[in-house]
Amino acid sequence: MKIFFVAAFAVALVVHSNAQDGPSIYFSKDGGIHWTASDKGLPRDASVNHHVVHDSVIFVGTAANGMYRFENDRWQAVPNISATASIMAMTVLEGKIFVSIRGTGILTSSDGNRWKSFNENLPSEPIRVLHAHNGKLIAGGDNGIYVSINGKPWTTALTGRQVNTFASHDGNIYAGSHRGILSSSDDGETWDFTWKREAIFDFAIQKQGLAAMSAVGDVLILLANGQWLEVTPFLKFRYTVRLTPTSPSILREHIITSALIRNTIFHPLLSLPKNTKSTFMVETPKGLMLAIRKLGDGC
Repeated sequence: MKIFFVAAFAVALVVHSNAQDGPSIYFSKDGGIHWTASDKGLPRDASVNHHVVHDSVIFVGTAANGMYRFENDRWQAVPNISATASIMAMTVLEGKIFVSIRGTGILTSSDGNRWKSFNENLPSEPIRVLHAHNGKLIAGGDNGIYVSINGKPWTTALTGRQVNTFASHDGNIYAGSHRGILSSSDDGETWDFTWKREAIFDFAIQKQGLAAMSAVGDVLILLANGQWLEVTPFLKFRYTVRLTPTSPSILREHIITSALIRNTIFHPLLSLPKNTKSTFMVETPKGLMLAIRKLGDGC
């Protein structure tokens, strides 16, 4: 099981012009105590939105600058992917990389060099999220959920729902939609609402189970009986963290994935420009990787 780590940092006051001028990627090889900017080869204004690891190589997708992979301590543009491509989603399934590109659809590659279209029977709508589950590839778009088995053409599992995120937990798949949370117990073939109120932005798997975050910052925990419990009133921080008046707001999306959500101790580990926000922090073969969301990047 892949474990995702994040933390919130109190930071010292430093002078930067704005987040656009700062690094896009930081790595930490000691669990977050020390951080090194590692964006050599990336465009200055690149906003890294997604990542996968394929054959121990890190691939990242950007909002408007294409795709890159990290080799020989620098980022290199992925061949045959437009330098202006907007990467909307990425995943790996059975040794292949799958990428959703705005205006192009889904591409797949087994080596990260040669790419082919993977759009047969897929509606021409933006695909926001890709998810691998039990050998199936599941896509969430602006208007539904789509499933591909063993590389076969797509089938439509659900329509009329914008899907933002997926998570697999205890054999089920959960989808965060613009109207709430749906679940599937048959590998994505059918879906039912398990919580319906507001848009769900992200999921996180913790020791306690599955957690969800809504688009307005409410946090929910999945109970053993399949019901969702809102725990926002019990949390110290909401959605955007501001520890001091001079601290940047970071980890906008992933506060709930902190392993230290209770009795958290904050340390002055990382100096970032004012108003800097992260896209994600994940564990990679190179250590923890923190991706910075550049100003002006939309959803």
